[in-house]
Formats: sequence, structure tokens, C-alpha cells
Amino acid sequence: MELSATKSAELVANTSLQLVSNESMELVVLFRFPLSHVLSQFMECKYDPAFGGAHPIFAKNRSNKSIPNSIYLGFGDWVSHFLGLRPTTADLGLDAGWAKKKAFGCYNPWNMQTRYIATTYAHYVIYPLFEPEMKYLELARAILDDPNMFVGIQDLYKESLCLFGFHNTGRVAQNCTCGTKDEPAKFHIRHGVPPHSLGALSPAIIKNMSRLVKVDALLYKHALQIFERKLRNAELASGVKLVCGRRLADLWAKVNKMMLLVERVIEAQEKNTMHSSFAVPGVQGSFAFAPMTVMVIAGTWLLVGFILGALCR
Repeated sequence: MELSATKSAELVANTSLQLVSNESMELVVLFRFPLSHVLSQFMECKYDPAFGGAHPIFAKNRSNKSIPNSIYLGFGDWVSHFLGLRPTTADLGLDAGWAKKKAFGCYNPWNMQTRYIATTYAHYVIYPLFEPEMKYLELARAILDDPNMFVGIQDLYKESLCLFGFHNTGRVAQNCTCGTKDEPAKFHIRHGVPPHSLGALSPAIIKNMSRLVKVDALLYKHALQIFERKLRNAELASGVKLVCGRRLADLWAKVNKMMLLVERVIEAQEKNTMHSSFAVPGVQGSFAFAPMTVMVIAGTWLLVGFILGALCR
């Protein structure tokens, strides 16, 4: 049984918004800079023993200390793999088994943060939802706008902890003020993942990564706007400066640079795929995926957790 995109979006919206609007509970979500999130997912799949990293795209590219930046070996191929994924005649990309196999039993980096907020899919997402329709973006934004949702930013982790403390108590902890040497307690479980940075990647790979996070980039920008507004309100109410130096300004500069890449992706899609359809080999006629059309298989609807597994890797 297939559900229309509109009906499926309504089901997810009703479930999600009812949960968020429950006055007896409050939900917390941390968003991560989408390009960093994609790289983190690859590193987790490659090095975390829980995922094994046994697939050749990971195993053959283990780090070699004699090769500079060898931890990034295979990353470009991994990104290209997901960009090139298409359904087959036997499986139109609507089956979880297909999705798991194509993700090597690990993460699928296509717009993962929007997926977790606005759909019922986790790692093994069906093909039509790789890049969700804009209605899913609007749904995700509505969820974040709910007053019972606390939105934090992983890239401003200290500031998020401090704002959350103020949000719950109405007071700013002493170790949250600028200039203090007493940092809030934090833990970082690495799962065997080595330190990594976007700065080690080529512009070509960064450009390809931006194609994977078009919707996530738009949602992250919205999340950062919410976070900054609440941060400034907390600073005004408490008289304490919660963000130091240029940390917020530097993050906005990164976001604006990413948005330029995403705008080019959108422009290219509008020019090249506005009226396109996808013909599945071996199927008579054309199995048309009108741009951004979403089909969801009916089944047990589960509200997925909002804290993403790769946020703090």
C-alpha cells in the first residue's frame, strides 16, 4: 500500500507535533553544521567497531601513517556513491533492505537531520526521501518553532549547555560567563574515530557534500536563528554575555558560505530537473519521480529520537 506525499506528511506532522506540544514534556535537539556532520558519519562508519567498517570502501582505506591525511581515504568515493544511488528494476528504492545494503549497514548522509525530525525514517531511508520535499522542511521548522522544543547547536556546545541551564533555572551558571577558566563539564566518547576536519578536504569534495545536505542546510540555518534569538534574550535577561569572541560570528560565516554552495545546487536542479522523470530500466514506460515527489510505504509508524547518533562523534 502506498501513501500520498501529502497524507504521509500529515501522519508524521500529527505524531510529531502532538508529542512536542505535550505540556508535560520538553524535547531537546542539538543540530550540527551539516557538512561536518557528513564527514563525521563517514568516520563513524569507517572506524567505529560497532559498524565494523568491513565494507571495501572502508576497509581498503584504513589510515596509513606514512600517507598524510590518510584517514580521509575513501571519503570522496563514499560521497560519490550516495550521490549516484538510483533504484533498480527489482527494487524501486522503497525497501529497507535495499536502503541498508546501499548504506553499507551504516549511515546514509542524505539530509539526515531533516529526516530524523520530519519523517519516520532513520538510517535506512527509502530513495524518494533522500532529498525530502520542501513540505518536510516546513514541518521540521514548525517542530523547532514549538515553545516546548529546546534547540541547541553542537558547534556551540558550551553556549548550548549554558543556554539550556538558563532555560531550565532562569539563572546563568558561573562557569558560563566569558573569560572563566572553569568550563562546563562535557564528555566526548570517540568510538575509535580519529580527529578530523573539513579543512583537510578539497573544494571539489566540499561541493559534492553540499548536494547531500541541501535541505539540512536550510534547516540548520533556521535552527541557528532560533538559537541566537534565545541566546540574546537570555543575555538581556541575565545581564551575562554567553557567547565569547567571534564564535557565533565565525559560525555564521561558515553557514553563509555553505548556503552559497546550496544555492548553486538549487539553481542547477531548477535548470536541469524541473520537468525530469526517472525511467527504471526494464520497466515499460516511465516510472516517474516528479521532482521531489515522496512515496512512503504504510506500516508501523514510530517517532524516531531527535538526538542523532553522529552528533558528538
